[in-house]
Amino acid sequence: MTSTRDRLLTEGMRLFGERGYAATSVAQIEAAAGLSPGSGSLYKHFRSKEELLTAGMNRLLAGGDELADQLTTRAPQSPAEQLAAVVTAGLRRLDEDRDVSRLLFRGLESFPELLQRFGTEEIGRFHAEAVAMLADLADDAAGTTGTTDWEAVAVVLQGAVVHYWLMTDLFGAHPSGVGEDRFVKAAADLLSGFLGSEGRS
Repeated sequence: MTSTRDRLLTEGMRLFGERGYAATSVAQIEAAAGLSPGSGSLYKHFRSKEELLTAGMNRLLAGGDELADQLTTRAPQSPAEQLAAVVTAGLRRLDEDRDVSRLLFRGLESFPELLQRFGTEEIGRFHAEAVAMLADLADDAAGTTGTTDWEAVAVVLQGAVVHYWLMTDLFGAHPSGVGEDRFVKAAADLLSGFLGSEGRS
């Protein structure tokens, strides 16, 4: 069974993402966790609402194993298959990030240290791993990484995945009507085609 602390953490982060940190009260978090609102039960597990936010960020940043594995494992598969697996894992990681991703637009700037941690330990971490993966795939295809700016290419990949996820999260389905399977295939095909063209240049 889920502990009271875990329920408070899960519901608090969900409410922060939906309503914003400032607009979420301790009583609302307690009620969402199945506790008596206004009872002060939250303070038995967290010293403050801010401590709950920090704990939620810690929990998130401790995860991401599936995406990390996809970015760092060189399985015997085609570049398109590996890239599709990475894009899919990236979308699932954004599902895990949902509350914090929403909070980025609803008040996380009020906590610059947490914002910096998310930028470094989440976005920066996976960007660096994506750069290494793309460079390795290019090296396999061409025998050299050449002069391609893989850091910038990785930003394009991250940006496309994040934007697709954000639009889908906002509207319930992407407004274009393009489903996830089609998006994943298109992203993988574009990048693998680019890798192939680099190998021929």
